[in-house]
Amino acid sequence: MLLLEPQFDSSAADGQTAEMEAADRVRIAAVGARLEAMLRASADYRPVDAPDVAREIANYNIGSCGRCELMLGRKAGADLVVVTSVQKLSSMLINVSAAIYAVSDGAAVAAGTVVINADTDEDWRRAVDRLATRRLGLPMP
Repeated sequence: MLLLEPQFDSSAADGQTAEMEAADRVRIAAVGARLEAMLRASADYRPVDAPDVAREIANYNIGSCGRCELMLGRKAGADLVVVTSVQKLSSMLINVSAAIYAVSDGAAVAAGTVVINADTDEDWRRAVDRLATRRLGLPMP
């Protein structure tokens, strides 16, 4: 399984300052790290360590790249690929989504979205935990 770097879109968030963007980038990294820990704790998934391939996702826009996540999964030799995205709609409305796809045919193995109605580190952590355990079926690390 290849875990791709989380994608972040704050283009719809009015009034997003450089400081807010910097704080969000730290939280995005924490989202990725937390999800990775949960995947590694699961008996169902074995991550493929291909950091160079995983970072390539920054060159693509998931949703409009023609399933580039599957190409990256194949390139890494993975059977599954995990795509995570965070969309900040405002300072108090954030969507966190994750999906696990089979590289062979692109079928969704598991997927889900949670909405955060606050903007603290703790809110983001709880959202990732809820998404991972309730939607993706992952254990707590």
